[in-house]
Amino acid sequence: METFEEYLIPVKGLDLGVHLYEFKLTGKFFAKFDESPIREAQLNVQVVLDKRETMLLWAFEVKGSMQTHCDRCMESIQLPIHQSHDLIVKYGEEGEKDEVVFIPSDTPDFQLAPYLYEFSCLSVPMVKVYDCENDDNAPCNFEVLDRLDQDAKEASGRANTLGDQLEKLGLKPEK
Repeated sequence: METFEEYLIPVKGLDLGVHLYEFKLTGKFFAKFDESPIREAQLNVQVVLDKRETMLLWAFEVKGSMQTHCDRCMESIQLPIHQSHDLIVKYGEEGEKDEVVFIPSDTPDFQLAPYLYEFSCLSVPMVKVYDCENDDNAPCNFEVLDRLDQDAKEASGRANTLGDQLEKLGLKPEK
């Protein structure tokens, strides 16, 4: 992995208390990670560090948008992203356990890049769709959306017909 100098936070000499950091992540950042699901994005990540005697409490707020394809109509869209994530880092023997990262107490710097990447990826919704109904300039492919609506209505009609036929035979359809 690259060094990511701009995401290296000097924690050893840092005063106890709350510290604020802000990062802008673009496609250039995500291109540094193999097989990244995010290619083009404009994300602002606000990171709040609460440094304590025995631990570092990190709060990440990821906001912005990413370029992707709509899962409904397959058009290219700017998908809004807004999510919060927390990270607990404790001093101790290096490693991870139960979602807590452990670092030696004499660690001079803490690398945020992998966590910025991970939390950005976790912020992407499982289903990537655009809110077509509430946007006058929606990028959606309405021909595809109309076809999907038509197919859904036809499938619903077939289901009702089958239910009616089962009832005529004295069988009740399961619900």
